[in-house]
Amino acid sequence: MGWEIHPRDADLGRTLDPLSRWTSLDLVERYGPPDTWVLTGPASELAVFTPGMGCILDRDGQQITSGKVRHIERKAEYDDDGRLQDNITLGFIADTQHLWSRLCYPDPSHTITSTPSTFSVAHDTRTNNREALILAYTGANLGPAAPITSRGLASLVLPWSLGRGGTTTKKLRMDVLGDVVVELAERGALRVRIVHDEPSPTTPRLLMVIDDVEDVSTNVIFGSPDVARATGYVTG
Repeated sequence: MGWEIHPRDADLGRTLDPLSRWTSLDLVERYGPPDTWVLTGPASELAVFTPGMGCILDRDGQQITSGKVRHIERKAEYDDDGRLQDNITLGFIADTQHLWSRLCYPDPSHTITSTPSTFSVAHDTRTNNREALILAYTGANLGPAAPITSRGLASLVLPWSLGRGGTTTKKLRMDVLGDVVVELAERGALRVRIVHDEPSPTTPRLLMVIDDVEDVSTNVIFGSPDVARATGYVTG
């Protein structure tokens, strides 16, 4: 089956069939930070994308990532046979990038306006297991029920905490939410993503997914080929 590219409207709905006539797809998957990918093809196929839209990438029927277009470049150029081609290059960033769109306020309910004011507390200090902290800080600064409505992302759905990651205390003051989530997740052997989700065809949404990270330390050893226990060498 291979790769399928499903265009997505700004409201997360699928209104077009999967694209078939594209030239190249370069995907960079990341642990922690959001995935990015570049899609190139003829304008007759890719001109359907406009600012605010996005796409869902499937491979062999399985969703790999989803996100929003952030760069559109249209260029006329000649191919190797001297024929003029009208091509479009699109740059995308995964939905996980929403975590990097918010700072963690010392008091998430304090509204910042043009009138100078001070926060009631110096830090947003919380103690809990790391998974619960990830969800609490996300909920307070980005979640659909955020104390400041304008900071909430209505389409985002947060899961229930399973109590994973061990207990710790965090003190935040204007920290970038995405950086906080990545640090908590790494220390708790967790991976956090925001993905396109369709519990039914009429209600697309963005879902935060928190997965356990497999411990491969018994099979993967970092160092030169002569490191003790090494039975193979990764060259690329």
